[in-house]
Amino acid sequence: SRKHGTIKGLIRTFRKDLQRRESRQLLAKDIRPHDLGVEIGTGEQTIAPAKQTKLTDAFKDHAGANSIATEFFPAEKIPYNEQTFDFILSEHVLEHLPDPIRALREWYRVMNEGGHLFLVMPHPERCFDKDRQTSTIEQMKAAYDRKADSSDDSVWNEWEEKVLKPGLAPQYKNYSKEDALKNNLLHRWVFTPKSLEQLL
Repeated sequence: SRKHGTIKGLIRTFRKDLQRRESRQLLAKDIRPHDLGVEIGTGEQTIAPAKQTKLTDAFKDHAGANSIATEFFPAEKIPYNEQTFDFILSEHVLEHLPDPIRALREWYRVMNEGGHLFLVMPHPERCFDKDRQTSTIEQMKAAYDRKADSSDDSVWNEWEEKVLKPGLAPQYKNYSKEDALKNNLLHRWVFTPKSLEQLL
């Protein structure tokens, strides 16, 4: 339930082992007291300054975890005017999206000139993507050109063979292919710091 998700979010806020103090300090370096930001894909916790950030998500539930977001819309279609936000935060979202180029263009659209984009991304060597190939810019351009959406299953076979079958992501094993795609549960893209820099 929504109430349950809010309670979980509060627990995570007060537990010292979940506070991620270093990440919050990095954000604080570039966020001024009067800045307004948006977090894309908030999930069940946030490192954003709560009073300055609109917490948003596309889904109220992520593989059984309730989102603490207060606004719900797709990452690629933000219902705000151009140059609304001074910063955009996204943690572990871009790798799930069918079309990361479309999403980034939308994020830049709503960000003020001189604003900051904060991305927290999984490193393949430290997660269940360790045996997968790094996604290429050409693959992402192709997804953009074909207007890929959540029904796109172009990476499903690799995801199934390299992640699901070896049991590297047990939290996703009970989801059907259709549900995993529709809810953007799988990592459609594998980024390294260098490939992410190329994309940006």
